[in-house]
Amino acid sequence: MMSEKFATTEGVREGRGPGPLLFIVFTDYLIRQSRQRIKPILVGYRKLQKVELAECAFADDLV
Repeated sequence: MMSEKFATTEGVREGRGPGPLLFIVFTDYLIRQSRQRIKPILVGYRKLQKVELAECAFADDLV
């Protein structure tokens, strides 16, 4: 299903100027907030230390 076409008159164009920087700043904020609010999951041990996971962030994708 597709919506009707509409003109964009505001915002930052994708991939232009400050767009990528704004994305990084906003994503960093989200990750920091998730670290404060989400309880990490124990995924195992390494060298007798707990390995916990609260979020995953990849260069080309976010989970």
